Amino acid sequence: MKRLRSRRGESIIEALISVAIIALTFCLIAQAILASAKINARAGMDDAAMRYDGAKRHGEITIYIGSDMSRAILWETEHDDGAGPGYFYYESVESANAHEG
Repeated sequence: MKRLRSRRGESIIEALISVAIIALTFCLIAQAILASAKINARAGMDDAAMRYDGAKRHGEITIYIGSDMSRAILWETEHDDGAGPGYFYYESVESANAHEG
């Protein structure tokens, strides 16, 4: 007797295993991306902390944005190799007073 059922399709088990493999792969890739983002964020914070270490107070400045005025402290860092100035950054006077107090 001839069988009428065709064997060309996938079984439900094969489909479930394929979905499980895809889900596992997706989870591993997502975990790697999250770990990479955390490492990059931590490295950025460490880098910023090292750059701000040893910064010298350059003076106070007034910043005008439209009709608003704000006072800020200007800081200067040294260049990485010590040759010349590094870069400037500023901090609001209110923020600086909060850190000191």
